[in-house]
Amino acid sequence: MSRFVLVLGSVVLAACESVIGLGDLEFDRGGGGSTASGPTGPATSSGSTTSSSEATSATSTSATTTGDGTGGSGGEGGYGGYGGYGGAGPTTYADVVREDVPVAYWRLGELQAELLAQDDGGLHPGIYFNGDGGEYTLEQPGAITGDSNTAAAFQGGAHMLVDDAAPFRFPGKSPLTIELWMKFDSGGAAEHNPIDCQGGDPSAGWILYVGPSSFYWKRYGTDAGGLPASQGSQSSTVQNDGVDFHHVVLTMDEEGLMTHYVDGTISVLEEATPIDITDHDAPLVLGLQRFNPDSPLIVLDEVAIYDRQLPPERVSRHFQCGRFGNCD
Repeated sequence: MSRFVLVLGSVVLAACESVIGLGDLEFDRGGGGSTASGPTGPATSSGSTTSSSEATSATSTSATTTGDGTGGSGGEGGYGGYGGYGGAGPTTYADVVREDVPVAYWRLGELQAELLAQDDGGLHPGIYFNGDGGEYTLEQPGAITGDSNTAAAFQGGAHMLVDDAAPFRFPGKSPLTIELWMKFDSGGAAEHNPIDCQGGDPSAGWILYVGPSSFYWKRYGTDAGGLPASQGSQSSTVQNDGVDFHHVVLTMDEEGLMTHYVDGTISVLEEATPIDITDHDAPLVLGLQRFNPDSPLIVLDEVAIYDRQLPPERVSRHFQCGRFGNCD
Protein backbone atom coordinates (compact mmCIF):
# COMPACT_ATOMS: atom_id res chain seq x y z
CA MET A 1 0.00 0.00 0.00
CA SER A 2 2.81 2.46 0.84
CA ARG A 3 4.36 1.92 -2.57
CA PHE A 4 1.08 2.78 -4.30
CA VAL A 5 0.60 5.97 -2.30
CA LEU A 6 4.12 7.04 -3.19
CA VAL A 7 3.40 6.69 -6.90
CA LEU A 8 0.11 8.55 -6.60
CA GLY A 9 1.84 11.33 -4.71
CA SER A 10 4.33 11.67 -7.53
CA VAL A 11 1.53 12.05 -10.01
CA VAL A 12 -0.08 14.80 -7.93
CA LEU A 13 3.23 16.59 -7.44
CA ALA A 14 4.10 16.40 -11.12
CA ALA A 15 0.67 17.64 -12.12
CA CYS A 16 0.80 20.52 -9.66
CA GLU A 17 4.25 21.53 -10.88
CA SER A 18 2.98 21.53 -14.45
CA VAL A 19 -0.08 23.54 -13.54
CA ILE A 20 2.00 26.31 -12.00
CA GLY A 21 3.25 27.17 -15.47
CA LEU A 22 -0.23 27.53 -16.95
CA GLY A 23 -0.94 31.01 -15.62
CA ASP A 24 0.32 32.71 -18.79
CA LEU A 25 -1.78 30.67 -21.18
CA GLU A 26 -4.54 32.47 -23.01
CA PHE A 27 -7.57 30.75 -24.44
CA ASP A 28 -8.96 32.33 -27.57
CA ARG A 29 -12.63 31.92 -28.32
CA GLY A 30 -11.95 32.69 -31.96
CA GLY A 31 -13.37 35.29 -34.27
CA GLY A 32 -11.93 38.13 -32.25
CA GLY A 33 -13.56 36.99 -29.01
CA SER A 34 -12.28 37.78 -25.57
CA THR A 35 -9.59 35.78 -23.81
CA ALA A 36 -9.14 34.56 -20.29
CA SER A 37 -6.04 33.46 -18.49
CA GLY A 38 -5.51 29.86 -17.51
CA PRO A 39 -5.67 28.27 -14.07
CA THR A 40 -4.01 30.28 -11.36
CA GLY A 41 -4.08 28.37 -8.13
CA PRO A 42 -4.94 25.18 -6.31
CA ALA A 43 -8.13 24.39 -4.50
CA THR A 44 -8.56 25.50 -0.95
CA SER A 45 -9.96 22.19 0.26
CA SER A 46 -7.61 19.56 1.55
CA GLY A 47 -7.57 15.92 2.47
CA SER A 48 -6.20 12.58 1.50
CA THR A 49 -7.35 10.56 -1.48
CA THR A 50 -7.59 6.90 -2.20
CA SER A 51 -7.91 5.28 -5.58
CA SER A 52 -10.91 3.08 -6.30
CA SER A 53 -9.56 1.97 -9.68
CA GLU A 54 -8.99 -1.71 -10.26
CA ALA A 55 -6.87 -0.97 -13.31
CA THR A 56 -3.64 -2.74 -14.05
CA SER A 57 -0.61 -1.31 -15.82
CA ALA A 58 -1.87 -2.46 -19.20
CA THR A 59 -1.21 0.09 -21.93
CA SER A 60 -3.26 -1.37 -24.75
CA THR A 61 -5.83 1.06 -26.14
CA SER A 62 -7.80 -1.39 -28.25
CA ALA A 63 -10.49 -3.87 -27.43
CA THR A 64 -13.10 -5.94 -29.19
CA THR A 65 -16.68 -5.64 -28.03
CA THR A 66 -19.90 -7.03 -29.39
CA GLY A 67 -21.89 -3.85 -28.78
CA ASP A 68 -25.10 -5.82 -28.30
CA GLY A 69 -25.27 -5.78 -24.53
CA THR A 70 -24.24 -9.41 -24.17
CA GLY A 71 -20.63 -8.64 -23.40
CA GLY A 72 -17.59 -9.53 -25.44
CA SER A 73 -14.25 -11.18 -25.14
CA GLY A 74 -12.59 -7.78 -24.75
CA GLY A 75 -9.14 -6.74 -25.79
CA GLU A 76 -5.87 -8.01 -24.41
CA GLY A 77 -5.60 -5.68 -21.43
CA GLY A 78 -8.10 -3.22 -22.85
CA TYR A 79 -9.04 0.06 -21.22
CA GLY A 80 -7.12 0.41 -17.96
CA GLY A 81 -6.92 -3.37 -17.69
CA TYR A 82 -10.59 -4.09 -18.37
CA GLY A 83 -10.69 -7.10 -20.66
CA GLY A 84 -14.39 -7.49 -21.45
CA TYR A 85 -17.27 -9.11 -19.65
CA GLY A 86 -16.86 -12.71 -20.71
CA GLY A 87 -20.50 -13.04 -21.71
CA ALA A 88 -21.93 -11.74 -18.44
CA GLY A 89 -23.02 -8.47 -20.02
CA PRO A 90 -22.96 -4.98 -18.46
CA THR A 91 -25.35 -4.30 -15.58
CA THR A 92 -24.64 -0.64 -14.72
CA TYR A 93 -24.09 2.58 -16.63
CA ALA A 94 -20.37 2.46 -15.84
CA ASP A 95 -20.23 -1.07 -17.29
CA VAL A 96 -21.88 0.13 -20.51
CA VAL A 97 -19.31 2.92 -20.85
CA ARG A 98 -16.40 0.57 -20.14
CA GLU A 99 -17.72 -1.79 -22.78
CA ASP A 100 -16.93 0.88 -25.38
CA VAL A 101 -13.31 1.24 -24.17
CA PRO A 102 -12.86 4.96 -23.51
CA VAL A 103 -9.43 6.55 -23.42
CA ALA A 104 -10.45 8.13 -20.11
CA TYR A 105 -13.60 8.18 -17.97
CA TRP A 106 -14.11 10.51 -15.01
CA ARG A 107 -17.17 9.64 -12.91
CA LEU A 108 -16.64 12.76 -10.73
CA GLY A 109 -17.91 10.94 -7.66
CA GLU A 110 -15.16 12.01 -5.25
CA LEU A 111 -15.75 13.22 -1.70
CA GLN A 112 -15.47 16.96 -1.09
CA ALA A 113 -12.16 16.55 0.78
CA GLU A 114 -10.48 14.88 -2.19
CA LEU A 115 -8.33 16.82 -4.65
CA LEU A 116 -7.92 14.18 -7.36
CA ALA A 117 -10.58 13.40 -9.95
CA GLN A 118 -10.04 9.71 -10.56
CA ASP A 119 -9.96 8.38 -14.10
CA ASP A 120 -11.87 5.10 -13.96
CA GLY A 121 -9.10 3.44 -15.95
CA GLY A 122 -6.40 4.81 -13.64
CA LEU A 123 -4.28 6.49 -16.31
CA HIS A 124 -5.42 10.14 -16.47
CA PRO A 125 -6.34 11.62 -13.05
CA GLY A 126 -7.34 15.26 -12.89
CA ILE A 127 -7.02 17.86 -10.14
CA TYR A 128 -9.83 20.01 -8.75
CA PHE A 129 -9.17 23.76 -8.43
CA ASN A 130 -11.24 26.61 -7.05
CA GLY A 131 -9.46 29.15 -9.27
CA ASP A 132 -10.05 32.91 -9.23
CA GLY A 133 -13.30 33.72 -7.48
CA GLY A 134 -14.69 30.24 -8.16
CA GLU A 135 -15.74 27.25 -6.16
CA TYR A 136 -16.25 23.60 -6.94
CA THR A 137 -18.67 21.47 -4.93
CA LEU A 138 -18.50 17.68 -5.01
CA GLU A 139 -20.99 15.06 -3.79
CA GLN A 140 -23.84 16.57 -5.84
CA PRO A 141 -26.77 14.35 -6.91
CA GLY A 142 -25.69 12.49 -10.02
CA ALA A 143 -27.25 12.10 -13.46
CA ILE A 144 -27.60 8.33 -13.61
CA THR A 145 -30.87 6.66 -12.63
CA GLY A 146 -30.45 4.14 -9.82
CA ASP A 147 -26.75 4.97 -9.33
CA SER A 148 -25.49 6.48 -6.07
CA ASN A 149 -22.35 7.90 -7.73
CA THR A 150 -22.32 11.67 -7.28
CA ALA A 151 -21.54 14.59 -9.60
CA ALA A 152 -19.39 17.75 -9.46
CA ALA A 153 -20.55 21.37 -9.62
CA PHE A 154 -18.35 24.23 -10.85
CA GLN A 155 -18.83 27.99 -10.72
CA GLY A 156 -16.68 30.86 -11.98
CA GLY A 157 -12.99 29.95 -12.10
CA ALA A 158 -13.47 26.52 -10.52
CA HIS A 159 -12.49 23.58 -12.71
CA MET A 160 -10.96 20.13 -13.01
CA LEU A 161 -7.73 19.97 -14.97
CA VAL A 162 -5.80 17.15 -16.67
CA ASP A 163 -2.42 18.63 -17.56
CA ASP A 164 -1.08 15.62 -19.49
CA ALA A 165 -3.73 15.96 -22.19
CA ALA A 166 -1.91 14.53 -25.23
CA PRO A 167 -4.48 11.71 -25.70
CA PHE A 168 -7.31 14.27 -25.83
CA ARG A 169 -5.94 16.83 -28.32
CA PHE A 170 -6.92 14.83 -31.43
CA PRO A 171 -4.64 16.46 -34.02
CA GLY A 172 -5.60 16.66 -37.68
CA LYS A 173 -8.88 14.89 -38.31
CA SER A 174 -8.50 12.23 -35.64
CA PRO A 175 -11.80 10.40 -35.00
CA LEU A 176 -13.22 10.96 -31.53
CA THR A 177 -16.20 10.83 -29.20
CA ILE A 178 -16.67 13.24 -26.28
CA GLU A 179 -19.47 12.38 -23.87
CA LEU A 180 -20.82 13.98 -20.69
CA TRP A 181 -23.94 14.53 -18.63
CA MET A 182 -24.55 18.13 -17.60
CA LYS A 183 -27.08 20.35 -15.86
CA PHE A 184 -26.90 24.10 -16.32
CA ASP A 185 -29.19 26.95 -15.34
CA SER A 186 -28.43 29.60 -17.93
CA GLY A 187 -30.58 32.22 -16.25
CA GLY A 188 -31.93 32.96 -19.71
CA ALA A 189 -28.74 34.56 -21.02
CA ALA A 190 -25.52 33.16 -19.55
CA GLU A 191 -23.06 30.90 -21.35
CA HIS A 192 -20.68 28.30 -19.98
CA ASN A 193 -17.80 26.13 -21.23
CA PRO A 194 -18.23 22.66 -19.69
CA ILE A 195 -15.22 20.99 -21.33
CA ASP A 196 -12.39 21.97 -23.64
CA CYS A 197 -8.89 21.18 -24.79
CA GLN A 198 -8.04 24.38 -26.63
CA GLY A 199 -5.42 27.10 -26.61
CA GLY A 200 -2.59 28.76 -28.46
CA ASP A 201 -2.38 31.69 -30.86
CA PRO A 202 -3.85 31.15 -33.36
CA SER A 203 -6.26 28.97 -31.46
CA ALA A 204 -6.14 25.17 -31.82
CA GLY A 205 -8.17 22.38 -30.28
CA TRP A 206 -11.84 21.93 -29.37
CA ILE A 207 -14.37 23.36 -26.92
CA LEU A 208 -18.02 22.97 -25.90
CA TYR A 209 -20.19 26.04 -25.26
CA VAL A 210 -23.63 25.87 -23.65
CA GLY A 211 -26.23 28.63 -23.57
CA PRO A 212 -29.88 29.08 -22.65
CA SER A 213 -31.26 26.81 -25.36
CA SER A 214 -28.45 25.03 -27.19
CA PHE A 215 -25.04 23.37 -27.08
CA TYR A 216 -22.27 24.36 -29.45
CA TRP A 217 -19.13 22.35 -30.22
CA LYS A 218 -16.26 24.07 -31.99
CA ARG A 219 -12.92 22.89 -33.41
CA TYR A 220 -10.02 25.23 -34.16
CA GLY A 221 -7.11 24.65 -36.53
CA THR A 222 -6.29 25.26 -40.18
CA ASP A 223 -8.14 24.83 -43.46
CA ALA A 224 -6.86 23.07 -46.58
CA GLY A 225 -4.79 26.13 -47.43
CA GLY A 226 -3.11 26.21 -44.03
CA LEU A 227 -4.98 29.31 -42.84
CA PRO A 228 -6.54 29.58 -39.36
CA ALA A 229 -10.09 28.24 -39.41
CA SER A 230 -12.81 26.84 -37.18
CA GLN A 231 -15.63 24.32 -37.52
CA GLY A 232 -18.78 24.33 -35.39
CA SER A 233 -21.82 22.20 -34.66
CA GLN A 234 -24.80 23.68 -32.81
CA SER A 235 -27.61 21.60 -31.33
CA SER A 236 -31.29 22.18 -31.81
CA THR A 237 -33.32 23.81 -29.04
CA VAL A 238 -32.69 22.41 -25.55
CA GLN A 239 -34.03 23.84 -22.31
CA ASN A 240 -31.02 24.55 -20.07
CA ASP A 241 -32.97 25.57 -16.98
CA GLY A 242 -30.97 23.68 -14.34
CA VAL A 243 -33.76 21.15 -13.74
CA ASP A 244 -32.69 18.12 -15.79
CA PHE A 245 -29.37 16.59 -16.77
CA HIS A 246 -28.75 16.35 -20.51
CA HIS A 247 -26.65 13.67 -22.17
CA VAL A 248 -24.42 15.53 -24.64
CA VAL A 249 -22.18 13.72 -27.13
CA LEU A 250 -19.97 14.81 -30.02
CA THR A 251 -18.58 12.25 -32.44
CA MET A 252 -16.30 12.79 -35.42
CA ASP A 253 -15.22 10.40 -38.16
CA GLU A 254 -11.85 10.15 -39.88
CA GLU A 255 -13.01 12.63 -42.54
CA GLY A 256 -13.57 15.31 -39.90
CA LEU A 257 -17.37 15.39 -40.11
CA MET A 258 -19.08 15.91 -36.74
CA THR A 259 -22.30 14.43 -35.37
CA HIS A 260 -23.90 16.09 -32.36
CA TYR A 261 -26.26 14.16 -30.06
CA VAL A 262 -28.49 15.45 -27.28
CA ASP A 263 -30.30 12.95 -25.04
CA GLY A 264 -29.60 9.96 -27.24
CA THR A 265 -30.70 11.33 -30.62
CA ILE A 266 -28.86 13.09 -33.43
CA SER A 267 -29.31 16.84 -33.14
CA VAL A 268 -26.93 17.94 -35.90
CA LEU A 269 -24.98 16.15 -38.63
CA GLU A 270 -22.34 18.71 -39.54
CA GLU A 271 -21.52 18.91 -43.25
CA ALA A 272 -19.16 21.88 -43.12
CA THR A 273 -15.71 21.64 -44.68
CA PRO A 274 -13.57 19.95 -42.02
CA ILE A 275 -10.43 21.49 -40.61
CA ASP A 276 -7.20 20.06 -39.21
CA ILE A 277 -6.52 20.66 -35.53
CA THR A 278 -2.94 21.90 -35.36
CA ASP A 279 -0.37 21.01 -32.72
CA HIS A 280 -0.92 22.59 -29.31
CA ASP A 281 -0.14 21.85 -25.67
CA ALA A 282 -3.35 22.93 -23.92
CA PRO A 283 -4.59 20.92 -20.93
CA LEU A 284 -7.99 19.27 -20.75
CA VAL A 285 -10.28 21.38 -18.57
CA LEU A 286 -13.74 20.64 -17.15
CA GLY A 287 -16.11 23.23 -15.70
CA LEU A 288 -14.05 26.42 -16.16
CA GLN A 289 -16.07 29.49 -17.16
CA ARG A 290 -13.56 31.30 -19.36
CA PHE A 291 -15.62 34.21 -20.67
CA ASN A 292 -18.18 35.00 -17.98
CA PRO A 293 -16.95 34.50 -14.40
CA ASP A 294 -20.39 35.43 -13.04
CA SER A 295 -22.14 32.65 -14.94
CA PRO A 296 -24.34 30.31 -12.84
CA LEU A 297 -22.83 27.02 -11.74
CA ILE A 298 -22.80 23.96 -13.94
CA VAL A 299 -23.05 20.34 -12.75
CA LEU A 300 -21.08 17.69 -14.65
CA ASP A 301 -21.16 13.90 -14.41
CA GLU A 302 -19.85 10.80 -16.15
CA VAL A 303 -17.37 12.41 -18.58
CA ALA A 304 -15.84 9.98 -21.09
CA ILE A 305 -13.52 10.48 -24.08
CA TYR A 306 -12.95 7.88 -26.80
CA ASP A 307 -10.39 7.77 -29.61
CA ARG A 308 -12.95 6.69 -32.21
CA GLN A 309 -16.45 7.54 -33.37
CA LEU A 310 -19.17 5.74 -31.42
CA PRO A 311 -22.06 4.67 -33.69
CA PRO A 312 -25.58 6.02 -33.08
CA GLU A 313 -26.82 2.79 -31.51
CA ARG A 314 -24.10 2.94 -28.84
CA VAL A 315 -24.80 6.59 -28.03
CA SER A 316 -28.49 5.75 -27.70
CA ARG A 317 -27.65 2.78 -25.49
CA HIS A 318 -25.65 4.98 -23.12
CA PHE A 319 -28.54 7.42 -22.85
CA GLN A 320 -31.18 4.72 -22.33
CA CYS A 321 -29.09 3.11 -19.61
CA GLY A 322 -28.29 6.39 -17.85
CA ARG A 323 -31.71 8.01 -18.02
CA PHE A 324 -34.03 5.00 -17.71
CA GLY A 325 -31.84 2.26 -16.23
CA ASN A 326 -32.18 0.05 -19.34
CA CYS A 327 -28.65 -1.36 -19.10
CA ASP A 328 -29.24 -5.06 -19.96
